[in-house]
Amino acid sequence: QTAMVAAQRAYDTAIANADRAFQRQTDPEARTGYQQALAAKPSESYPTDQIARIDSIEAEQARLLAEKQAAEEAARAEQARLLAEKQAAEEAARLAALEEQARLEAERHAAAEAARAEQARLEAERQAAAEAARAEQARLLAEKQAAEEAARIAAIAEKDRQYANAIEAGDALYNQQDFTKAIAEYRKASTVKPDETYPKERITASEQGLAQLAEQEGRNRDYLRYIGIADRAFSDQNYSSATSNYQQAQTLKPEEAYPQQRLAEITQILAQREIDEKYRQLLAAADGFFRSSTWEQARTGYEKALEVKPDEAYPKSQIAKIDETLQRLAQLAQQQAAQQAAPPATVAATPSPAATNAGQNRGVTDELEALYQSYITVADESFTAQQYNVSRAWYYKALDVKPAETYPVGRISEINRLLSQMVMSERDREFQQYINQGDDAFNNDQLAVARGWYNRALTIRSNDAHAVSQIREIQQAIDSRLQGGADKVYNDFMAEGDKAFEQKNYSVARVWYRRAHQLKPAETLPDEKLEEIRKLLD
Repeated sequence: QTAMVAAQRAYDTAIANADRAFQRQTDPEARTGYQQALAAKPSESYPTDQIARIDSIEAEQARLLAEKQAAEEAARAEQARLLAEKQAAEEAARLAALEEQARLEAERHAAAEAARAEQARLEAERQAAAEAARAEQARLLAEKQAAEEAARIAAIAEKDRQYANAIEAGDALYNQQDFTKAIAEYRKASTVKPDETYPKERITASEQGLAQLAEQEGRNRDYLRYIGIADRAFSDQNYSSATSNYQQAQTLKPEEAYPQQRLAEITQILAQREIDEKYRQLLAAADGFFRSSTWEQARTGYEKALEVKPDEAYPKSQIAKIDETLQRLAQLAQQQAAQQAAPPATVAATPSPAATNAGQNRGVTDELEALYQSYITVADESFTAQQYNVSRAWYYKALDVKPAETYPVGRISEINRLLSQMVMSERDREFQQYINQGDDAFNNDQLAVARGWYNRALTIRSNDAHAVSQIREIQQAIDSRLQGGADKVYNDFMAEGDKAFEQKNYSVARVWYRRAHQLKPAETLPDEKLEEIRKLLD
C-alpha cells in the first residue's frame, strides 16, 4: 500500500510538471515528465497519449519547417502563406491540447468524486450490517437468558435443538453460496454454544467466500464497464480506444470469447482500411496520368491497383480504354508511315507536292481525330457519372485539339448550367466558384492564377481529384517551360537531399528526392534514395 501511494504521488508530480511544460510548449521537458510518470505507473494511458501528441507536434513542426524551407526556394510569397498556415496549425494544436487536458482533468475529478461517494455508501452499509448483527446477538442472548430462567432442563434441550438447526441451516446456505445468511445461522449456533469451534470455523470460511464473491462481482462489474466503453468506441469507429478496453476486459476474464472476437474484427477492419487507402492512392495517381494522356504510366498504376484489389472492375475498364487508345494511335501511325513510304508506280504517277502535302495532312488529321475522340469518350463517361468538373476539363482538352467543334462547347455550357442549378451548401458553392475560376484561368494559360484558385478549392475539399490533377498538370507545364534550367534545379534538389540524408534528417531528404524525381522521372537515383530511406524508416 505504501509503494502504491508513493507511486501515485510520483506519478501525480511527474504529470503536473509535464503538463506545465507541455502548456509552455517545452516539449523535451514535457516528454521527460511523461516518461517519469510512465515509470511510476506503466499502466496509465495518459502519459503515453501525451508523448504521442508531442511526437505528433514535433513531426508536424519538422514537416512544416521542411515545407517552409522548400517553399523559400520556390517563391518568397509562398513562404509567407506557409508560415501563416504553420502558425495557425500550431495554435490549433495547442488549443486542442489545452481543451483535451481540461476534459481529462474534469473526468478525473468526476471519477474521484464518484469513488468517494461509493466508499461512503459501503461504509454506511457495513456499519448498518454490524449494528444489525449486534442487535441480533443481543436478542438471542436475551431469549437464552429468559429460557434459562423458565426451565434449565428445557433450556439445555432447546439449546441443542437450536444449535443443530442453526448448523443444518448454515451448512445448507453455505453449500448454496448464500454466505451472508449462512454466517447469521452459524452465529446463532455459536451464540447457543459459544465454546463450539465448528460454527466459528464456518463463519471464517463464509467470510472468505463473501470476499471471493465480492472480488468476482468487482471483476464482472469492471468487465462489463470495459465492454460497454469498448462497444461504444467500436460503434464510433474509435478502434484504438476499443482495442484498449477489449484488452482490459480480456485480462479480467480470459475465458470470455467476446473480447477476442471483437479484437479480431478490429484487426480485420484496420487491415481492410489499409488496403482501401493503398488502392485509393494508386487509383488517384493512375487517374492523374490518365487525364494527362500519360498512357503507359497510367496503365502501370491501374495494374498496381488491381494487385491490391483484383476483383475491382474500374481499373480493368481503364486498362481496356488505354489499350484501345494505344492501339488506335499505333494503327494511325502505321497508316501514316505506310502512306509516306509507298513508292510511286511510274514517273507519271508521281504525286505533285500538293498531293503529298494532302496525304500528310490527312494522316495528321486522322491522328488528331483519334485523340479528339478519346478525349470526348472520357469526357462523356465522366459527364454520365455526374463528375462535372472532371468532364468539363476533358471537353476543354478536346477543344484544344479541334477548336472549331461545337459539341464540346455545348457540353461545357450544359455543365455550367447544371452546376449553377445544383442545390449546394455555402461551402460547396464557394468550392465550385474556385474550381470554375481555376478552370477559366487554366484554359487562358494563366497557370499561376489557376494554381492559386485550385489551392483555395483544396482548402475546402483537400482530396478533390480534379483540383489535384490540374495542379499536377500545371506543375508539369511549368517544368517543361523551365527545362533549360532543369539540370541545375535537379542537381540542387539532389544536393539538398544528400545533405539532409547525411544529417539523418530523412523526412527532409525524402521531400528533396521526391522533387528531383518529379522534375526528372527518368532518373533512377532519386528512386534509389527514396527506397533506401523507406528501408531505414521501416
